[in-house]
Order: sequence, then C-alpha cells, then structure tokens
Amino acid sequence: METIWIVIGVLLPLLLGWAFSMLGLTTPDFKNARVLCRASFLILAAWTLVWVFLTPADLTRRICVVVAVGLANAIGLPPMHGVHR
Repeated sequence: METIWIVIGVLLPLLLGWAFSMLGLTTPDFKNARVLCRASFLILAAWTLVWVFLTPADLTRRICVVVAVGLANAIGLPPMHGVHR
C-alpha cells in the first residue's frame, strides 16, 4: 500500500504541474489542462476509496482522510460551468 501512495504522490503533482503549465495558453490547451486536473483528482479520489476499504486504520482516521480529500477535490477541481466548450 505504501508503494501505491508513493506512485500516487509522484503522479499527481506531475499531472497537476502539466495542467497548470497549460492554463494560460489557447483554448484547446486550456481544455486539455482541465482534463488533466480532473484526471488527477479522480485518481486521488479513487485511491482514497481503495485505501479506506483496505486500511486497518480506525474509523476516525478514515473519516478525516475522506473529508480532507473531498474538500481538496471540491476546492481544487476546475468548475465545469462558465467555460466555453
């Protein structure tokens, strides 16, 4: 499980860095950046759910992790409205 967290810890910053580098570019690149951001947030959310079901941690710690990841995704996820598709 630790190995997967290391992979996720390396993969997510790479995806987010790649996405943030394209934010100021033209419309197709901006759309690609949104896709990369969404992919990184989905990977984090999916692995968090896997961790919740497989970890021997107590219930309080599981709830705190799920709430923290949920807040990070809700705050950081690019909005789907207001941008021309």
